[in-house]
Amino acid sequence: MIFLRRLSLKTRISLTATSLLLLVLVVAVLVLTSLERRSLIHEIDLSLSDRISGLIENAEAGDLPKEVPLTGRETGVVQILDRNNKVLASTPTLESVAVLNKFPAPPSKPEHRTVLLSLNGATARPWRIGAQRVGSDSAFVYLYAATNLESVDNTIDRLRTTLLVGIPLLVTAFGAISWLTTRSSLAPVERLSETVDAMQNLEELQQLPKNDGHDELARLVRTTNGLLRRASEARQRERRFAADASHELRTPITTARLNLEIAASNPTRENLLHAVQETLIEVGRLEVLARDLLELTRLDPERVMKTSADLNLSQLFAQEVATRQNRHPEFSYELHVPDSANVRAVSTLITRVIRNLLDNAERHTATFVEIRVTTAPKWVTTRVHNDGDEISLADRVRVFEPFTRLDQARNRNDGGSGLGLAIVADIVHAHGGKIAVVDDSRNGATFEFTLPRTV
Repeated sequence: MIFLRRLSLKTRISLTATSLLLLVLVVAVLVLTSLERRSLIHEIDLSLSDRISGLIENAEAGDLPKEVPLTGRETGVVQILDRNNKVLASTPTLESVAVLNKFPAPPSKPEHRTVLLSLNGATARPWRIGAQRVGSDSAFVYLYAATNLESVDNTIDRLRTTLLVGIPLLVTAFGAISWLTTRSSLAPVERLSETVDAMQNLEELQQLPKNDGHDELARLVRTTNGLLRRASEARQRERRFAADASHELRTPITTARLNLEIAASNPTRENLLHAVQETLIEVGRLEVLARDLLELTRLDPERVMKTSADLNLSQLFAQEVATRQNRHPEFSYELHVPDSANVRAVSTLITRVIRNLLDNAERHTATFVEIRVTTAPKWVTTRVHNDGDEISLADRVRVFEPFTRLDQARNRNDGGSGLGLAIVADIVHAHGGKIAVVDDSRNGATFEFTLPRTV
């Protein structure tokens, strides 16, 4: 098996196909020669039965010739024996001693067997013997007719030799054709591999030549192009994420350093107190940013599915809204939820989704925030609406990307880290759901997410 792994795919395919063909042909030769031998022996059995039938009438009448003529086959012999196995009649050279009585002759119809037999001192060879007992219980004789199977063996040997000589030629031709066909079929794959190998890094990713066919190769090209496209997009997102993260981290660090340097250059009590207060604010921003970045990197859809449990989404929203109404009485919350809206999810993650969406709504709302949960046979749909600024069509996808802040958000002093909605989108997708910014007849922005429903 290790040796096969070192070979090329086309060679392995050709060897496998050729080996299977060789096995099939060998089995076919064995089966064919066996059936042919059985057919030839069946013909001999019919001939021996006819020979015995020709002697039955004479045996029953007691009119047996001392010498039985040949059967028409050079190898055919006959012996008629009495109950004491004394030769009553036979073909020439077999008059002296019984040699064909290798098994008891049945009384009803001839029985045939293949035995090793040596006649007149010759080397023992396989013979086909037919035997039948004829006469009454008090007076009966045994009729034996036999034929040498040498002609059958010769015929089978010639057939087997012919087939075995032809098999290597056939297998060799098949192997060559299989290798050429496989090489021709895999040539486009090799060209694809060369094209991909030529792309030295992710910066050089490009689409492979299109194949408009419907075979496996065309599907491979389409799949590979899709993979390259996703890899390119992922690389672009990674670079943008790294650039944004660097910028977001640099700002609070620079501000904190500047405050500390000013305080160090003029270490009065007021300057030191101001520096500490400002630095604590920037450290708090760094802490939030680090927490959000960590949460983005730790989110694993497979782990989410394993740790999910049945949750009542209506109850989670009701609890969060009650807490916020006490904490922010200046905001008006309208909650429209059914008694039960069950989803299968991780409680801490869905709570994070609820809090991030409500934080975003509070950050942008003018007067009120509305939450509406509806259920369908397979989905639970939630809409969070605020009456603040609308989100343009061009920004409705970008708003879920990391570090995205719309123009109106950048001007607010209490703007977030730019990761809240990205975290929401990742959590929803990890649970098998969908999230989007949707149209609403009212002014403001409406976020809608759906999660699979459990009964």
